Amino acid sequence: MTLKPISFRLAPGALVGRLSADILRQTTLLSLVTDWSDEETRENVLATLDNLAVVAADPMGETEIRRRVLAVECAAEMDPADVSVSFDELLRLRDEMDRVISEIRSTHVLLVGRLG
Repeated sequence: MTLKPISFRLAPGALVGRLSADILRQTTLLSLVTDWSDEETRENVLATLDNLAVVAADPMGETEIRRRVLAVECAAEMDPADVSVSFDELLRLRDEMDRVISEIRSTHVLLVGRLG
């Protein structure tokens, strides 16, 4: 399966677009387990994930969530969560965004006309 770095589409039944970034998720997970065979690294990653799970179950605010996410990233020695996007991919993304924007505008005009 070839993943697109990112893509845009219209959300079903909504006046919003959807951004898909599956490649970022894959890259993040692979980065998370790169040194998994090292016992100390694995234990550090698991401990920081446990701390993050506490925040996920009982949110303590954006600052605490970000602090704990950074702790996981540090324990796993993760790379930044970004990907290179070629010029061809940028053109494809622009075309996808243009289609989504056009569909949203068309739907919005129809709704405004009906509610008018």
